[in-house]
Amino acid sequence: MIDLSLSPIQSDLVTSVRDAAAKEFPLTEGVNAAVSGPAPFDAARWSRVAELGWFSVGVDEDAGGIGLGSPEELLVMTELGRAAVGGPVVGTALAARLAAAANQVELAGALMAGERRAGLISGAFAVDAGDGDLAVRVTAEGAELVELSGSTAVESNDPLATVVRPAQTRTVLQVSDPLALSRLRLLVGGYLVGLAEAATDMAVEYAKTREQFGKAIGTFQAVKHRCSEMVIRAYPARIQLSVGAVLLDSEISGNGRLEIASGHLLALDAARRNVEDNIQNHGGIGFTAEHPAGVLVKRVMVYRHLGGDPDELVREVLSAPKADVA
Repeated sequence: MIDLSLSPIQSDLVTSVRDAAAKEFPLTEGVNAAVSGPAPFDAARWSRVAELGWFSVGVDEDAGGIGLGSPEELLVMTELGRAAVGGPVVGTALAARLAAAANQVELAGALMAGERRAGLISGAFAVDAGDGDLAVRVTAEGAELVELSGSTAVESNDPLATVVRPAQTRTVLQVSDPLALSRLRLLVGGYLVGLAEAATDMAVEYAKTREQFGKAIGTFQAVKHRCSEMVIRAYPARIQLSVGAVLLDSEISGNGRLEIASGHLLALDAARRNVEDNIQNHGGIGFTAEHPAGVLVKRVMVYRHLGGDPDELVREVLSAPKADVA
């Protein structure tokens, strides 16, 4: 049996990341970006959050990291999703691991310190990266870190996300790792779970204060049921990914590939449906660009593409041998 209760270290980690993310990345930033356009990248803020260890949690101490593991990386990414944090958080965390695994200690240190950052390659596009930046491309066989140049900006549904079509990429390093895809799915899935939980919290708080017919709308059966379903969607996604994270760092056959893949699918569904239900609970105001509910919708629209093709993920889960099921 796997114990998923948080250790004191993990509880402290969650608290510190949650507090810092809320302070450094308020949801009003996403609202302002939707209304007035995105603000320039804040390098000073990026350095501040890097100092908190957001990108070094899973890197070994010998390489300058904190030396925890995949479960802790998942916890960090879930909290960043709860705050709808913008920027290349997943790519930078992955890139730091890749650089450490390739014994490029100087590059790993620069990524962990916030001096360099890395987005993610999704098909022909790079997300949260521009010319001169790094980006992680993950395949079933491993991963590579590339540097972008000659990029053409692409309009993004989410003003907090930078999307480009790079003309050229220069390979900085390559790592052969059959678990690289699972690591990507774990972190992206964690971020999506965070978005799903943020939508739930937002919907519940609004249901407590918004009144119709002299009563809080949370007392109405339809609204109560909707909020309950939002909780029910997000919880199994978090648990399944947590199990996968523990297995990913173990020597158990399969290393949690199936658990992470299925957890990622649950996270995709929970995030998409929860942000929609949050809009529904808020009524007409939820559809406006000036409301934080829209920030979560736009974040999901981008992040749902970063863990790979969902259809391929479904086929992978359905075709998994029974022996791989934990």
